[in-house]
Amino acid sequence: MTTDLASHLAARLSITGDSHNVDMDLDTISSNTSDSGLDASMSDLTDELYEICFQGRQPNRPGIPMRVLINNALPKSFLSKGDEPVALFEESRHDCIVVKLHWLGYEADSELISVKSDKGDPISLRALAEEIARCYLLFMRQRSGSFDSEDPMLGDVSFHQLYLLSIYSRNKLEWEVDVRS
Repeated sequence: MTTDLASHLAARLSITGDSHNVDMDLDTISSNTSDSGLDASMSDLTDELYEICFQGRQPNRPGIPMRVLINNALPKSFLSKGDEPVALFEESRHDCIVVKLHWLGYEADSELISVKSDKGDPISLRALAEEIARCYLLFMRQRSGSFDSEDPMLGDVSFHQLYLLSIYSRNKLEWEVDVRS
C-alpha cells in the first residue's frame, strides 16, 4: 500500500510475539495535539506494537470478509471472539480512536470510531470490525465516485473482495488497518 504501511510491515516482520496487551499509564498523556485532534504525547509512544486481529471461520484464510460485516446479521460463530469486548480499550481514557485508511494511488483518509458505549463499556470485536468495514466502504465509494454502490471498485479490486485482517498501533489512539484482497 503506501510507503508508511510498507515500512511498518517491514518493521513488523522482525517482531516475534503476537499482539501485546500491556497496560499503559494513560494518565500521563499531556495536552499536545496530534494530527487527529486527539490529545497525545511522546509518553504514548512505545516500542510495543498493539494489534487487534480479526479471524473468521476459515482457519486457512486469515481475516474476515468485509462484505459480511455490512448490513448483514453476522452469525455468532463467524468472527472468533466477536462478542468479547476489546480489552485494549477497557482502561483507555479515550472514547474514540482514529483509523487510517490507505489505498495505493489514492489519497489516504482517516475516520474517528467510538470505542466505548455511553456507559463507558468497551466496544466488542464484532462492532469494531463492522465500523471499520463501514469506513472502508465509504472510503471506496468516495474515491470511486460510486456513492450508492454496495460493491465499489478501486482499480481492479472491489469491496466484496476485501478481508479485514487486523488493526495495529503504537499509541492506542491512531490505528492502521491491514486489509487484503
